Amino acid sequence: MDHLAALDPDAVGDRRARLRAGLAAARAHEEALLDRLLAGLARRPAITVYGSPTRRCPTVSFRVGGMSPAATQEALGAAGLCLSVGDYYAFEYFQLMGLRDSGGAVRASIYHYNTADEVDRLLAELDVLTDAPGRMAG
Repeated sequence: MDHLAALDPDAVGDRRARLRAGLAAARAHEEALLDRLLAGLARRPAITVYGSPTRRCPTVSFRVGGMSPAATQEALGAAGLCLSVGDYYAFEYFQLMGLRDSGGAVRASIYHYNTADEVDRLLAELDVLTDAPGRMAG
């Protein structure tokens, strides 16, 4: 609780007020990074993003054209990035989208401790994947 209450260094008041301010600061930070990630992914034609709710948690599901989600995760993991792959317990959604049987999607999640540099690094590594000749399709 103290960690979350300290996320807004300008917060004043009792612990509850500081906690509310800290959570608001975390949300604003995560939303800014999510906007950065979504904009970066939208500029990359080889990337397909799934889902577009108006209010969403800072999590993005995507696929890299020509690569299975598992191959994408493996390549990004080798570059030191931590991403999930699969259907994330959204069985019906991925079944409806026709993605479940082929591995679901890659999931990138943003937290209050992530930075703009980390988002940019993910985007740069995706550029490496989409420009790589002979990339894995399996």
